Amino acid sequence: MRLSNISSATIFAADNNFKRFLKRASSCNNYFSISDNPFYGKVNSNGDIIYLSESYLSSLSTKDDQTLYALNFVVDAFKDFKEYYLKAVNTNIVKNDILREAVYPVSGWKSAHEIYARDIQGLYYILVNKYLQNPLKTQGAITKNFDDFMSLTIKLFDYVGKNIHLSRSSFIVSANCPISTTGLVLDILPPDAKSVDIFTSVNYDFYVKSLKKFGFMLDINNPKRIVADIGSTAMQNYMNKYDITIDNLFSKYFYKAKDYDYDLIKVYLTQFYNNYAKDYPVLSQVTKAGRVNIEKYYLEKRNNSKVNKIPFPSGKIACDRTLTEVIQRQQLSQQQMDSQYNDAYWISYYPQIMNYEMGKPLDNKKINKVVKNCIHIHKTVGIDEAKSYVSGVFKILRFPTSNQISTTPMKSNLLTSASSSDTIETSTATTTSTPASGGSSGGGGY
Repeated sequence: MRLSNISSATIFAADNNFKRFLKRASSCNNYFSISDNPFYGKVNSNGDIIYLSESYLSSLSTKDDQTLYALNFVVDAFKDFKEYYLKAVNTNIVKNDILREAVYPVSGWKSAHEIYARDIQGLYYILVNKYLQNPLKTQGAITKNFDDFMSLTIKLFDYVGKNIHLSRSSFIVSANCPISTTGLVLDILPPDAKSVDIFTSVNYDFYVKSLKKFGFMLDINNPKRIVADIGSTAMQNYMNKYDITIDNLFSKYFYKAKDYDYDLIKVYLTQFYNNYAKDYPVLSQVTKAGRVNIEKYYLEKRNNSKVNKIPFPSGKIACDRTLTEVIQRQQLSQQQMDSQYNDAYWISYYPQIMNYEMGKPLDNKKINKVVKNCIHIHKTVGIDEAKSYVSGVFKILRFPTSNQISTTPMKSNLLTSASSSDTIETSTATTTSTPASGGSSGGGGY
């Protein structure tokens, strides 16, 4: 049966059947679902997109003595889980099946920086090779200089929209950035382990209860993976060893992506152009330069004439005359970036690119107002305030203040009717049509 032919009612019924099966398999409800918690470990309670500081990682060894990493308190919790679970294995409480292997981590933390860098490289390839170097895509427009480059780049971003992840914020909340970048997850079963074997294991109930005992959840969509439940008392006991609580975890162990979005957009687009000018330094442009009329002749021999045939005009042929102009693309100099392409130039592009990355939630009239506001704030107050205003506008659009933002997993949609008790209500922000300086907590109007 094709997936497109399966009705939503059928999917809903299957989902409910699966939940009932899990309830029978174990009385515990420590399950995690990425569909219910897509921003777990990626967004703090104020709606700021965040990413992990690698200073707080600790190491674990795999079965074949490879080294992997997770957050320090997650590693401590897993080591205690492993010791506890191994005792159950050695005393034959855990029977011989797939869950007997659940003490050897297979995969852990992945670097958001490395994945983001690969994303940026892919974006450059698409921009240059698939777009700028393809006259059909650019509708004949060519890139002679940086201004042409920016004009065409903005057109591409406008067309592609949400598929563009130039800012780090956009990348982190995209599907391209896995939850493993948070340092809160571990894969502890082999990649070839089958989900059905895990859920139907005779050890399943003991396994899930053991995970809960040490503050872990089972990823219901990928049961080979366990996720640290920072909202649980068990995991918070491990966090307390490092003077970490649920209230200060994201401020101490994570950075705010918005603090660097503007600078990264500016740096990457400048690098993109300079690399493009280096990789394709010469542009040959063929232009028409009028027409040339050429006489057409035929040869005729006179009667009884011993001389060669004589040419006689029979008409004219009009031919296009073309000129080839060779253009040398020049990389931007530091002097140009300081004087011509400085903050006064870039601050107008910042809100436009953020708007494209979110699928254009603001129409042309509203985004033009935001651009006008941030230009005014930059001139009258400063660049930091202008950046803060823009990030505040798009934070509200991404996470509306009418919603609750939870930093801990919501379990209500899975197996229980009660939701997590530690949801945090964001402050209500008032939008305005006049320029606002914004602030680190966002809330700038448009």
